[in-house]
Amino acid sequence: MSEHWKALLDKAREATKKTNESESTQSLLSLCSPHLSDVHQLIHNHLSALSDLNEREEHENENGNGNDNEDIPRATKILIVDTRRALRFTLCLLSAESSRQDVQNLATSSTHELHKVLSTLIAHRQCDTKCRTMAAQILCNLATSNETTALVILNDIQPSPSESEATKIMLEKMNLVENTRKESKMEVSSSSSSSSSTWSQMIHTSGGSGDRNTLAAIAAALYNSIASIERSDDNNNDTSTSTSSILRLASNLASDTMLICNLMRYILPSKVIQQGCQEVDDKTAEAPDLSDDATEWISRLVEKLCSLGMLSNLYKSLGSHFQNDDDDDKDVEMGITPEQLVLLHCIGSAVEEYARTLNGFGGGDVHPLGGACSCDFELMQSTFHFLAMQYCSFRQKDAKRVNDPERYDGEDDCIDNATILILDILSSSMSVDEVSDTGSRDFAKIRLYVGQTTNILPNALLDLGVLVDRLGIENRGINARELKMTESDQHLVTSIVRLIGNICYRCRENQDLVRKTKVPIPHASSANVEEYTQFPKEADASADGARRNGLHVLLSCTSFAYGCFTLREWAIVAIRNVLQDNKENQKHVEELEAQQAIDTPELRKLGVKVKLDKRGQVTVSKSEPNDE
Repeated sequence: MSEHWKALLDKAREATKKTNESESTQSLLSLCSPHLSDVHQLIHNHLSALSDLNEREEHENENGNGNDNEDIPRATKILIVDTRRALRFTLCLLSAESSRQDVQNLATSSTHELHKVLSTLIAHRQCDTKCRTMAAQILCNLATSNETTALVILNDIQPSPSESEATKIMLEKMNLVENTRKESKMEVSSSSSSSSSTWSQMIHTSGGSGDRNTLAAIAAALYNSIASIERSDDNNNDTSTSTSSILRLASNLASDTMLICNLMRYILPSKVIQQGCQEVDDKTAEAPDLSDDATEWISRLVEKLCSLGMLSNLYKSLGSHFQNDDDDDKDVEMGITPEQLVLLHCIGSAVEEYARTLNGFGGGDVHPLGGACSCDFELMQSTFHFLAMQYCSFRQKDAKRVNDPERYDGEDDCIDNATILILDILSSSMSVDEVSDTGSRDFAKIRLYVGQTTNILPNALLDLGVLVDRLGIENRGINARELKMTESDQHLVTSIVRLIGNICYRCRENQDLVRKTKVPIPHASSANVEEYTQFPKEADASADGARRNGLHVLLSCTSFAYGCFTLREWAIVAIRNVLQDNKENQKHVEELEAQQAIDTPELRKLGVKVKLDKRGQVTVSKSEPNDE
């Protein structure tokens, strides 16, 4: 049989080398029709052999005679070689662009249903690595640039097993189901075309075995399926039908917990974790390139789903929930999971790249959070609303955890990391004016919507006030050029200031909200608040600084410019955006200028007295130690 598949593979290769495109197409199609059924049957036989091999291995392990498959039957070895050649033959049939669509349609038709046996082969843990990789590549090619085959594949291969199927699989692995082997063998022998493995099973098998090439091909197959349908929908005149179909499909995938969790868990190779543990204490080590093809394709798939407005679905699929006693029908999310952090990192990188490309080179026609043409704009707004609400939720959880005896540093670090990531995603997104390739939708509506329907702006100003007060106390009496800020504080303060500035850009309502937001002064800092802010020294500390507002806090950020390289620039941009075309805010700032001279204890110890005349001119004189 090996010579048969070798001869077919040679014929297919010769057909692809023909210079005449018509002759090449005709030759490939003549090989396709009669032999695709043979490919299907060969894979079916291969699956039966793998089931026998698996049964034999388990039997030997139970009796303590395991031999790690060193003596695989010769017939099985020949079958593996034949399968490899048959898969190469199929890949060769799909390699010619002129005939690819015809081959795709035949392979996924009800006559052959090649995608089903391919998915089962990929998910089988005993499958040969080369066979698994080529099977995944064929599955990917079957969905490329073909809406018809992409729909067939996504309809026939489900995201994850049903609850009953998942339970059965788990019990089988625990050997709690009798006659499991016989039933499994009967299922394979009956009709491989009538069933298929799920995307989750394929990802879990390849990712768990460290087969990154196969994992990349599986993610590419999912991505190509969605892209093919989306591309076809974009050309459909019935826009309402096209939008609903692609969004329904994307929602089905993004809401599948098992599928999305598997993707996030295997987005990076396992060796990366080991390297991270070894280098965590070595701050001088250069950051290695941790990505590979699997990382790239999984990231592209996640970004594709997010560009269709599915970020909230993805985020919730990766979260942990418990049932709320007050509302039995509503689950409450608990903390943040590592997978959610990975998702935020992935989207944060995509958003930064989009903003950099758009502002630098005039590209970036599809925004990662909803710029796909088929994404409804209201759905895109809801994505930003969701992110803003997550930031507010983290702030509330952080406040509740202050006196929690069970809090631990790891949870704090995760929430702090997620908070900064969300701030960066929002601020980077709102730094651009237009989204989508048509340029018909701008971010002015989103800035207004997020600023007025959530508490993110007041919360950001309150957080900035707390941060500024703490930094002012920590650096009291220190020369401006000697100011010190930790890396986390630098990142946090610039992220908050950047968000405030961008969300207020050309948005009068948000500009007014900055002025109207009251930022109280903690009693611990009320005595020295005038040293780092233009808030009047005579403020009533007993009223918790009720007179201080968001403008005071934003202006005070420039006092810490020496402690953070980019803070001064971002603060200037933010102040400009908050004051632009807003006379009330401008007037308020004018009234703050040159109200008083700072007379600190340190200056008095040096015998230096600072005075401010009515014209705002500052004079410095030598004073006696007891001179008041």
